[in-house]
Amino acid sequence: MKKFFYPLVLVILVALVPACNNNDNNVNPAGPVFTCKIDGIPWEVQNLNTVPMIRTQETSTIYFKTLSLSGTAADGSLLIIAFSNMQGAQTGECIGEYMYYGVEHDDYETNAYFIDDGFIRYAEAITMSYSPNSSTASIGIGNVTGTITSCGDNKVSGTFQGPVEGIDANGDDYTAVISEGKFENISYIFQE
Repeated sequence: MKKFFYPLVLVILVALVPACNNNDNNVNPAGPVFTCKIDGIPWEVQNLNTVPMIRTQETSTIYFKTLSLSGTAADGSLLIIAFSNMQGAQTGECIGEYMYYGVEHDDYETNAYFIDDGFIRYAEAITMSYSPNSSTASIGIGNVTGTITSCGDNKVSGTFQGPVEGIDANGDDYTAVISEGKFENISYIFQE
């Protein structure tokens, strides 16, 4: 099932790239919080992109909901976090309020599935991508974790952490460790 999930994660991230370029400085006029530490250095979003909450229908009975947060810091670095959820996705506009695991996390298989019509459905996951500059890309699908702590009234809050791996401008591998990540009162736009 993981073999199916990896391409799905990549498709989701690629689908979210256009949303990353939709800057809308009026989405959160009250000043939301979107911060973390990257390799121990404080990081704070300066330009929060439009935050979509997208629900799609996979089959006649299975729905899929994705929340994507993305923004750039003053130094031009980009952070993208995507929470994906299937369980209960057919109702309401919110994504589930619980802990999400990257697909390589030790707790992923224990906590991230449900049984539907006798089939195991891997129901939720988190991915993170951090690019320190325009010539560096990364993706974190391993030991990353995140929690949706509240979702309602078109606002969402939560936490995130974990390592993301990438290739720098010289073609060298690197790992950036994201810690103490939080987002609070982030407005989202629901789409079907």
